Amino acid sequence: MSADAVQKMLPSAVSSGACTPKSKLDSLSREDLVRFVKKQLENLGKARKEISMLKDAREKLEYELKQKESQEAEKIDSVRKEHRKENESISEELETLRRKCAQLQSEPKKDKNDENEVSGKEASESAGLKEILEEFEALKGELRQEQTRHRTLQADSSQMSEDLVSELQQVKNMFHTQTEDLLKKEQENKWLKTELDDLQSVYEDAKEKLNAIKETHSAVNVLSLEMADYEKGIESLKRDLKEANRHNEDQEKRMKELHEKFDASEQEREKLNSTNTKLKAAIVKIKKQSEERKESAEKYEKSCAAEGHRHEQMRIEWEQERVRMSKILGEQEEKIRQTDQLISSLQSQISILRGQREALQRQHDDVVMEFDVFKTKARYVLEQQKTAAPTESPAESDYCKKLKAQLESQVDANNSLSERCHLLDVEVSIAREKIFSLNENIETLKKEAREKVAHEKSKQKEQLTSAESRISSLMNQNHHLKMEVNDRVLALREKDRQIQDLHQETALAQQETKRLLGEIEVERRRAVALEGEIQTAKQNSNAVKPKISVKYPRGPQDSDLIKRVNRELLEKPVSSHLDGIWDEDQNFEGEVEDRPLEDVIFGNEEEPHSPYAQFASSENFSFSHLPGSEQLHQQLQHSGELLKETEENNALLVEQIKVLKEEVRRLERNADRASHLANTEYLKNVVMKFLAPEPKEGDDCRPQLIPVLTTMLKLSEKEVEALQRCSRNEESEVESSSSYSLLSGLHRWTGFS
Repeated sequence: MSADAVQKMLPSAVSSGACTPKSKLDSLSREDLVRFVKKQLENLGKARKEISMLKDAREKLEYELKQKESQEAEKIDSVRKEHRKENESISEELETLRRKCAQLQSEPKKDKNDENEVSGKEASESAGLKEILEEFEALKGELRQEQTRHRTLQADSSQMSEDLVSELQQVKNMFHTQTEDLLKKEQENKWLKTELDDLQSVYEDAKEKLNAIKETHSAVNVLSLEMADYEKGIESLKRDLKEANRHNEDQEKRMKELHEKFDASEQEREKLNSTNTKLKAAIVKIKKQSEERKESAEKYEKSCAAEGHRHEQMRIEWEQERVRMSKILGEQEEKIRQTDQLISSLQSQISILRGQREALQRQHDDVVMEFDVFKTKARYVLEQQKTAAPTESPAESDYCKKLKAQLESQVDANNSLSERCHLLDVEVSIAREKIFSLNENIETLKKEAREKVAHEKSKQKEQLTSAESRISSLMNQNHHLKMEVNDRVLALREKDRQIQDLHQETALAQQETKRLLGEIEVERRRAVALEGEIQTAKQNSNAVKPKISVKYPRGPQDSDLIKRVNRELLEKPVSSHLDGIWDEDQNFEGEVEDRPLEDVIFGNEEEPHSPYAQFASSENFSFSHLPGSEQLHQQLQHSGELLKETEENNALLVEQIKVLKEEVRRLERNADRASHLANTEYLKNVVMKFLAPEPKEGDDCRPQLIPVLTTMLKLSEKEVEALQRCSRNEESEVESSSSYSLLSGLHRWTGFS
């Protein structure tokens, strides 16, 4: 973790209570400490990943250097073998020429008597010797060409050595940059060590005084173990750097040995050139002697012709080899050109990645600015809440909740954007290192350049796609968070509107039920009057009633009444969001559950005979004597059906009222929980005042805060006694230092020694 990240995180973790701790670490809460430790653990993991990446890069460089050394050794061996073969061929030619010279010297001199005959032959022999001299001149030209070729080979070898030296210098520069980065990291680690030493000292004090708090112990132990692992990783990095320096020294020694070998080969070439000059002088002497020897001249001509033919074959072979080498060099130059094009394309991709990173950084800065604005608004609202009266309107509470949700969303977005930016930085650095490695390995890995560049290109495409997907995911997350906040605000407003509508609906439902009860009472009275009329009609009739089974249609008034009641019941649905119910519902429920409406209209069901039964059982009844009986019977039947339906609807209404009451109780409990959660800020301030009182107030305020803590925390008598004992012990103690720590006062608050 860098120093800037720690400085950014510390102000967010400062408590908003009334206490003013002197050190920022003392003011951190438990969640902030855990978050701080998690951040450090994440940074430790990132540092380990970087260390592993550096180790992999070092291993790759070692492997590539070994390959280069093996290739250079093979080239040197091939050049030495060619020089040995040439030296052997030249030595064989010299031996043959020496043998011929010895044969010519061993032959006896002929008599000088045949001078006239010899003079004629000498002319022909002189012409042959001239041809031989011309052939020797041609051989000299070929030897010069071979010398120039040797010089070109020597220049190529020197150029290769210079290339190796430049590559090693690049490797050294890269290692220097890596060492500088590691030194910077070590400085950051030292600063972190100092911070962690402070934290460790604080935690050690807490260990001595708080043996019962296991969670804090575990956190400190985990932190110390992680720091020990981190220090071990740093030590291993130092060892790796030492090994890398040793490896560089070994490489320099090997390069010095190679230079010495090249110098030795140059000395051998100079010796060969000196021997060639000596041989040429010997050949001149042999030519002079060959003029004096006639018979040996013919043999010498044949041997020279054979030698010329062999040299011609060698020249043709060298020409073919030169053409083949030129083709290979052209292919290698084409490969180098392709790799240069690929490197330029990769550099353009890196510039694109840098632009994307800058855009992300700008987005991150915008989010940070928005977060600061929201933070100032939240602080202003909190100050207004502290200074305002205890009663708050629901609009202000909703506004506070909305601000808190927006702040949390902005903090999450800020953290996610910072992490994504850091990941993109790591990916860009990885891409840079890979491109540097490609630039260093262009000339050495010519055959494998296409595969590596294709692999790197695919990897860069994957990284670009992953970066684009991550950026799009971040944008989508930010958009979704904004949409969720807006949806929640709209949902809260809709709930408020629904609650008001439900209040109105319940009032209208009560009025409607009262009206229906009045109508039912009127119908009951009318039914009683009809029963009286039926009884009088029965007494007056003497005829026998015929058995009839007729389905009477309902009247228009009754059907309209039923439709109206059903429509009103359907238009008033049950809602699950009510704030209260009136006490009149209980009275209404009692009225409904005391006695059914059918009993109210038709009388008690326990009576043996109802008027309608008597009317149905009379056998001497006749409809001819009672013209209005059919209408009365229909009205009675319809009123009974209507009463049954209204009774069922009333039962449904009772069940709905029960459900609504349960929902209202649940909402009241939720409101109580919300009010308790809203009072946590006040509770935190009281606890902080008790733990770390201000220097002006001193310890006298602690006994006054004990009743507040007992009421808010619902403490038992033993806990209250422990608090009082803690306050008395605190008054008697004399503090050794002026600074007061939050963790050092926990043992006095809990009562543990």
